[in-house]
Amino acid sequence: MMLEQYKVPFIAADNPEMTELVCHILVAIGSAERKTIATRVRDALRQAKLRGVKLGGPNIAEARLLANKTRAEKAKGQNDKLRLVIQETMEKTGLTKLADIAQALNLRGIKTNRGCTFTPTQIHRLLKNA
Repeated sequence: MMLEQYKVPFIAADNPEMTELVCHILVAIGSAERKTIATRVRDALRQAKLRGVKLGGPNIAEARLLANKTRAEKAKGQNDKLRLVIQETMEKTGLTKLADIAQALNLRGIKTNRGCTFTPTQIHRLLKNA
């Protein structure tokens, strides 16, 4: 132990009965357990690698690009569906004012992609980006 080298007495404040012998035993048990755990982890990783499991994290830049692409595709699909509903509402009701279209969608219980009610600005953006 490091304390023995400098002849510093060891006293455990939370366990005053801790003798030097007990401390050595606990240190030895902890060291043995550390070695056992390290061996188990190494063996488990080796076995996983043999089974073909890909180890390590993803390439974060590539993962972000894929996530952004997927999110954009999903949003486009949802917006296309909403555009169809808006155009159908405009054709059936003859509404042309953005506020009236938003109100008609809200009265029908149709929600935005985020689950909110429609505003004229949202209708404008959906129609503009068609």
